Amino acid sequence: MGYQINRAVLDRIRENTDIVEVISNYITLKKSGRNFKALCPFHSEKTPSFTVTPEKGIFHCFGCGAGGDAISFVMKMENAGFPEAAALLAKKAGINLELRSGDDRGNEVRTKILQLNYKAAVFFHEYLLREKEAEPARVYLKKRNISPEMIKKFQLGFAPASFQTEKFLRNEGFNRADLENAGLRFYQRVTFPIFNLSGECVGFGARSINGSDPKYLNSAENPAFSKGNILYGLNLSRQAIREKGEVILVEGYLDLIKPFQNGFENIVASLGTAVTPNQAKLIHHFTNRVVLLFDSDVAGKAAALRNMEALNIGTILMNDLDVEIVLLPEGLDPDSLIDKHGRETMESLLQKRQRLRLPGKPYR
Repeated sequence: MGYQINRAVLDRIRENTDIVEVISNYITLKKSGRNFKALCPFHSEKTPSFTVTPEKGIFHCFGCGAGGDAISFVMKMENAGFPEAAALLAKKAGINLELRSGDDRGNEVRTKILQLNYKAAVFFHEYLLREKEAEPARVYLKKRNISPEMIKKFQLGFAPASFQTEKFLRNEGFNRADLENAGLRFYQRVTFPIFNLSGECVGFGARSINGSDPKYLNSAENPAFSKGNILYGLNLSRQAIREKGEVILVEGYLDLIKPFQNGFENIVASLGTAVTPNQAKLIHHFTNRVVLLFDSDVAGKAAALRNMEALNIGTILMNDLDVEIVLLPEGLDPDSLIDKHGRETMESLLQKRQRLRLPGKPYR
């Protein structure tokens, strides 16, 4: 049995939630009389048919038929279950969420992981900025030309020795089991906290700076973190994606941060994997045009083709996604391209994008 929500508390959540404010965190709404309108985030359209009615606390799309209240909107946007979406809105409304549970402890574990991740992200970030042990990490980021502004914006950090991290988290009320549930398994690495659209830290990426393998590690899969259900940077880039009408898709953390730092803010990263259908659906909430940006070596070409295939799977599930590709010059990735040739070269290459399609599938 899963978690159930006290009916009276559920009514309070709905009464104390401004649906316009909630939806505006995800898409751009425009006033239309007593209502608000927007392009629907759940299907491709050119004329707004998505309507929000504040008086009733509901939304409805006259194009695809999607509708409901603030909780159901968050469920669809976050790919979340009902208890998770309700808990998120309850937290924002300052309401103590009363849950009745059976033998399913998944939601409780997820909440504890999110709390631990938040504390760890703050700890790692402060450690990077202030501690002597983090000097190699500061040197590394400076060498990679990552600005202090980006370090702050993306909350980059440094994970010190394991005993120091564990000591800090124990002092914050967490135990060894909590660390294991969160998959917090990296030390002596630069950390990249991964946030969902609600601003929750669901996990981390971590890069080795002392030559140890593997070069990159992610948090282990757990109730709060599934690599195939999230896109790195989307919490910061979603508004720019809406404004530009397209998203640039890269593979890694620095391949996102460096272009973002240079004005290409409509960008997300797939955490080093082929894009999953769930990620394709997530993209579709904000745009139907995707530009794949990869290095031109064999690995880069293979990654591009994997992503082309995955995004075409996504189009079957969520209507159409226009997919284009930019292969960078030999030996360069988005990060190094900007360092060596500047943002103007990146802009020029983006203008020379190519449309690709899978065999047997026409490109519209």
